[in-house]
Amino acid sequence: MIKDVDSMKCKASKVEDFMQIDVVEEAIKVQICYRLKRLMDQRKELKVTKKDFINSVKALDIVKVTQDHIKLLTMIAFRSKI
Repeated sequence: MIKDVDSMKCKASKVEDFMQIDVVEEAIKVQICYRLKRLMDQRKELKVTKKDFINSVKALDIVKVTQDHIKLLTMIAFRSKI
């Protein structure tokens, strides 16, 4: 899924589309994939140690991806209860 991120796009075209839970879930998935791919690309480009990359250089970006992932897991759990 991460390798195909350049071709991924949420199908929502207007605000009303986000009233459908499927569209919201898709948007979150696309956002996570874009952020993860960007982090992976930056990890390859930057000449810092893995520890420095994780703990200082891109720590905030990693936290944002983690938060998005938690949103996705919460949404999946919510949908399974509906």
